[in-house]
Amino acid sequence: MYHLETTAGLLTAALKTLKPVVEPRVTIPILGAVLFDGARAMATNLDITISAGFAAIKAEGKACVSYAFLERVVRLIDKNAEIAVDVGNDGAATLSFPGGRYRLPAFDARDFPDLEMSGDVSRIGNVTDKLRDALAFTAPSISTEETRYYLNGVFFDGSEGKFGIVATDGHRLSCFPLDFDATALAGIILPRQTVNVLLKLPTPKAIIVTKDQKKVEFQLDGVTVRTKTIDGTFPDWRRIVPKRAEAKQAATFNRQALESATKRVMMASNERGRSIEFAIGEAVATVGTKNLDASGVEYIDGVDLSAPTAGGDIAFNAAYVLTALDQLKRSERVTMWMDDAGSPATFTGNAAEAKEFIILMPMRSSGDGFARQELARFSAPALKAAA
Repeated sequence: MYHLETTAGLLTAALKTLKPVVEPRVTIPILGAVLFDGARAMATNLDITISAGFAAIKAEGKACVSYAFLERVVRLIDKNAEIAVDVGNDGAATLSFPGGRYRLPAFDARDFPDLEMSGDVSRIGNVTDKLRDALAFTAPSISTEETRYYLNGVFFDGSEGKFGIVATDGHRLSCFPLDFDATALAGIILPRQTVNVLLKLPTPKAIIVTKDQKKVEFQLDGVTVRTKTIDGTFPDWRRIVPKRAEAKQAATFNRQALESATKRVMMASNERGRSIEFAIGEAVATVGTKNLDASGVEYIDGVDLSAPTAGGDIAFNAAYVLTALDQLKRSERVTMWMDDAGSPATFTGNAAEAKEFIILMPMRSSGDGFARQELARFSAPALKAAA
């Protein structure tokens, strides 16, 4: 038996927290249910379990009720209205509130899957906001390719005594350092869906990791997130990271100017691939694209150039460039470190002092040096005169 008395607003808030793991269409009915255990609600998709506590006037027993039906009805009730959920021995569930009464689909609470944290565990209690910053920074680089499942999450790297989070889809890579001891998480691959759930919640107060590193629990105020980890081996990502100290060229741009130029040039690029070319000169650069139907170029003044060498031309996927600039949105200026058109380039904020970075693999350009030809027609003095 189960009896709950609370307000519609409090229950709605708890159900909203659970929503990310409730699949809209399920083949196993129990996965479309919410488990009530006193004044705590829980939902799972077998890989992630979220439980949320809520204030209640009265909450006794345990029961399992259809999530979709309950959530749709409760959020349409005045948030201050008192509601009651009752489940009897016959398994029938009833939702009552002033002026209404609904019968809800219910399940046997004993059938609800439990993602237990069994065995020895390790606890991380010094979690900082850098965890959320790192997850938000690296999330765009998580792969969606199911064949390389080990790339479908973020990797907690603890090599060389430095702790950070890394994600890559094979075309780009993002890395962000952590400022707390995450030894217990070193080597874990956290699934993309778990990352998305955590980004909707405040910073965890503590993290619990099983000894075999197959399950992780994130503890927040009133909310607990348990998740399975990805059982696979993350590639040796450090092998592809260029050494910035040895880069043949580094160009620093005003981030907003580069972002605006990239957006406009992107409109003229080919829908397939959407590649754009960079040509870097003394204090000025061009960003352009050319295809059979259209072409476009933008001239960017005020580019700080260091270690200038010949051949400062490279092409990237335009969407990846925009995403990288958004990832670095806290920086007023961004620096692109590169060797040649065939080598990966590194993007950082705050120049050489930046510890977080993004690596983009180059694309094949049009081959006719379009951006370089346009750059030759312009110079820094000409741009200033035009302004």
